[in-house]
Amino acid sequence: MPTPKAKPAAPKTAPTTNTSLPRPRVTMNHWLIGGAVVVGIGFLVAMALVMRPVAPEGRQGPVRSPFPKGSDTVRIPPPGEKPPQAVAPPPAPPIAVVPEPVAPLTAVTAPVVKPPAPAPAPVLSPVVVPKPAPVAAPVPAPAAAPTLTRTTVATESPKPMDRPNPMDPPKPPELAKPAASQATAPSKPSPAEAPKAAKAAPAAMWVFEGSVYDLISLESVYAAKLAFKDPSGNQRGEATTGDAGRFKVSVEALAGGKGYTLEVSHPDYQPKYIDEISPPFREVEAAERHALADAAARNRPWVGARGSASKRDFVMIPKVLPEKP
Repeated sequence: MPTPKAKPAAPKTAPTTNTSLPRPRVTMNHWLIGGAVVVGIGFLVAMALVMRPVAPEGRQGPVRSPFPKGSDTVRIPPPGEKPPQAVAPPPAPPIAVVPEPVAPLTAVTAPVVKPPAPAPAPVLSPVVVPKPAPVAAPVPAPAAAPTLTRTTVATESPKPMDRPNPMDPPKPPELAKPAASQATAPSKPSPAEAPKAAKAAPAAMWVFEGSVYDLISLESVYAAKLAFKDPSGNQRGEATTGDAGRFKVSVEALAGGKGYTLEVSHPDYQPKYIDEISPPFREVEAAERHALADAAARNRPWVGARGSASKRDFVMIPKVLPEKP
């Protein structure tokens, strides 16, 4: 049986010594001591700041010492003696404040704006277009009957013939003279024979009819006088209203689309009128009719139609208006 080999022994070395200083260990005591030192330093700094002399209010620079300059000793005043007071500097001169000029206040009054007057109600009424007047054709005058006159032909009486001389040369035969015209132009008809001129056609007429009543009370206006005037200002027709305020008048028709103007008069009413509107004034409230009484009247010209009567109603405004409702 083989025998185990023995391991070689490790060589022995000399022991080494650590020559470096050991690392100090920070303990709780170290932290407490450091904190106390920091707190003490902070306390000293705070006391120094508190005890530092402060200049009085309103002055600049260090506080003047009440002791003479250069003295190293401090003199304590005896009892009853007042310590020397520090000499205060003279007060600064006051600053003059110049007030700014203030502009005087002026009262501003707002303009009084009156409310606009209510506009009058529009007058809606059909427009009557006049028909053109027929032109009468002229009647031709009958032609006058031609008159026949007798004509006579002059003839020469025969002369006795002389015996021809056989020694004379032969005469040429005589030419017959031209006979007069068998007929003459018809003569002009005499004034007695001409027919009389046709009479002029009668002028076309316009007929107007209607009723007149009060704008405020809506009652018929009796004995109102109506005067129709042409564009030249000449009166061509007139009428007077009856018991029910009705009227009817005939005037000569005007050509060229022109119409008449109407002038009304009554002792109890104003010399103006307002044409009937649609809806009529009888269906309008009293307040609106009172407002129309102060408005300016706008009237249409009176233009009629041929062959038929034109109906037009209108209202008149009393001179004394009752109180508004």
